[in-house]
Amino acid sequence: MTLTRDDIDGPTVAPGSGATSTISRGGVVAALGGAAAVALVGSSFAQAAGSSLVTGPNATTVNTVQAIGGSAASTIPLTLKAVTGQKADLTDWVDPAGAALAQVQANGIIRTRGSVDIIGQTTNNISTAQPLVVFWNNADNTGDLRKWSMGLDTSNNPPNNDFFIGRVNPDRSVNDIFFLQEYAQNRVAVGLGFVPPPPSGVAITGWDNSVDVPAVLLRIGINQTGEAIKIVDSAGNRTAWIDANSAAFFPSLTTGAISNLNPGPLSVAGLRIASPDPDNPSGLFLNASATNSGPDFQLRALESSFYGAYFMQVTNSTASRTYLSIRQDSGYVGIGNINDMLAPLDIDGSSIRIRQPFTPASPSAGGYQGQISWDPGNLYVCVAPSTWLRAPLASW
Repeated sequence: MTLTRDDIDGPTVAPGSGATSTISRGGVVAALGGAAAVALVGSSFAQAAGSSLVTGPNATTVNTVQAIGGSAASTIPLTLKAVTGQKADLTDWVDPAGAALAQVQANGIIRTRGSVDIIGQTTNNISTAQPLVVFWNNADNTGDLRKWSMGLDTSNNPPNNDFFIGRVNPDRSVNDIFFLQEYAQNRVAVGLGFVPPPPSGVAITGWDNSVDVPAVLLRIGINQTGEAIKIVDSAGNRTAWIDANSAAFFPSLTTGAISNLNPGPLSVAGLRIASPDPDNPSGLFLNASATNSGPDFQLRALESSFYGAYFMQVTNSTASRTYLSIRQDSGYVGIGNINDMLAPLDIDGSSIRIRQPFTPASPSAGGYQGQISWDPGNLYVCVAPSTWLRAPLASW
């Protein structure tokens, strides 16, 4: 073994058996480990007081190059400095065949063929700092009031295992669980657990002043057969969905303004309300009052095997009382609590009322066959076009 120090103070050299190590002020050449030689050539360095460079085998490892920090805590143990116009990688990790496994390129980009494992700090097998990837907006990693991170949530003590992507406060507590933003003006933004408002689990903001750009785009796959959107209850049962053909199925639908006193319009090209249970048909529920939130009326389609017909009905909210019925086969209309109409107008009551009187100007006054009117002295019936007959009214 030959060792040349050349007036360099401080390094400690632990050479390997049968190896030759040479360290000089202008360069470092280390041949380590016999047949598997490693060369460090032409590397100038300035050594901090109290630091050391250890090369060669030791008690636990073979062919090791190790930089040991100096006495000052602020001293960087090892610095790899590129030359002007550096093009080659700053450092490469290769397998025994010389194939690249990982690199630190000249521009600082880190590339690896394997996974990147970020390990948190532990003391006595207890986690003291969760794994965290932080994107700083200052080069010196100081003075940041806003930075983006991803990793396990460090805001709890002890830290939990909740993964997050978002903005982290200076105390490393999570502000936004997930947030993507194009501009500071929130022109385009997506948030989960979004803080500040809107206070919702998922918040999506569209692009301001955009033309024909959807805020949310859901693309159906080729040969899509499953639902495009599915909503399930806590037990996993499907409660509402939009299928691959964009048909929407909801157990109930409420539309309008925030205030019941100022309802908003609903305009659709077609609306189908299905009744999955023929014995208990559902329908469209209407609230007639702003003083209560529950429905007051129900508009439903009813299939009746007993009457052999289909009906459209207006009922109370529980369908225990019918106000108006229309038969699908004959068009007969029933007023009152009936649905077996046997005449074009079938009224469940003992009288009808025509509120306003009308007196034809003459027996040949204009009129339509079947028209009926009254005045204080007569009852008038139009028996043919522009042909009126009358019957005097008398008291008893």
